[in-house]
Amino acid sequence: PMGDWVARERGITPDRPHPAVAAMNLLGYDAAVLGNHEFNYGLDILRQTYESARFPVLAGNVFVVDGDQDPANDKTLYPAYTILEREVVDAEGDRHRLRIGILGVLTPQIMVWDRDKLDGRVTTR
Repeated sequence: PMGDWVARERGITPDRPHPAVAAMNLLGYDAAVLGNHEFNYGLDILRQTYESARFPVLAGNVFVVDGDQDPANDKTLYPAYTILEREVVDAEGDRHRLRIGILGVLTPQIMVWDRDKLDGRVTTR
């Protein structure tokens, strides 16, 4: 219900971000992977929703349709992955630098479920 209200009534602007993204920012999310419901309101609402994110948004198998019939040069709508660098302390008190990879992919069925909003604009693989 909150998503419906924000998308259809209140709107999303730079000074009025989506409440879920604002909460994710406050919680210090490291990254977010898009799911199928993020596409329910169309690509413009999706873009507006995550413009205020202070964390990477991932969707490595959603590609912008560029119309040239060459999938080798297709760009992803959002990055496929991010690599985080963190320092941890083990039980003996020794510090270790970690590189943590996060990969983001989502169900290709978005092209069926939200065809009316996505067809001709993005595709999945």
